[in-house]
Amino acid sequence: MYRFYAGSLDLNQSTVEITDKDEIRHISTVLRMKKGDSVLIFNDRRQEGKGTILSVRPEKISLRMEDIHEIDDTGTADVLLACAIPKKTKFEWIIEKCTELGVKAIIPLLTARTEVKLKGERAAKKHQRYQTVAKNAAKQSGRTSLPEIYPLTGFSDAVSAAKEKGYTILIPHLHDRRNPLKDVVESLKTKKAAIFIGPEGDFTPAEVERALAAKAIPVSLGKNVLKVETAAITCAAFTIFSFNS
Repeated sequence: MYRFYAGSLDLNQSTVEITDKDEIRHISTVLRMKKGDSVLIFNDRRQEGKGTILSVRPEKISLRMEDIHEIDDTGTADVLLACAIPKKTKFEWIIEKCTELGVKAIIPLLTARTEVKLKGERAAKKHQRYQTVAKNAAKQSGRTSLPEIYPLTGFSDAVSAAKEKGYTILIPHLHDRRNPLKDVVESLKTKKAAIFIGPEGDFTPAEVERALAAKAIPVSLGKNVLKVETAAITCAAFTIFSFNS
């Protein structure tokens, strides 16, 4: 059954109306669904339920709701990914896969060596695109919540944000002494970690020092040097699976 996202709409009603233009287009134009068809609806209130289409109009789709249930995700992994933006559309791929894995928040990271520079209107459009990618990945994967997608954030501000929200920061880099990711993750007392992934060329020594000053833990991903997208997805997957096992 197809799944659709209802934003903050309360599903605990006999009927609800979907007004998001993208979701209306997907239901009516792409899938050509009609009155009597059934769909699954989820929102950002941790609610999910079955909806039967009552009417399809250009401005809204009306649904009769049933089988509403609350999603309890307490005790599951809480992983934030702060990742330098690689070239081309690789960051969208990172968002898609990390949404499928269950990452709770993603920060597009601006570092000293980040080659992709986004400003003004271009940055706003990219942020909107990143949110759309996350929504589509959540719908496809059966996930019951969307990850929070931050706007483009500088390295120091991202470190501060992670600390303020109580995350233990893990920072893979290529210099000095580091501990294997496996050992570090298995030693953590909480299931709440922020993973910082650097750009091609790695974090600068000053950035590493800034993270260490915030009590970040330096980690190693093995002998091979990984690309940004490989490191991001590998770290996120291993950490989440370890936390949830």
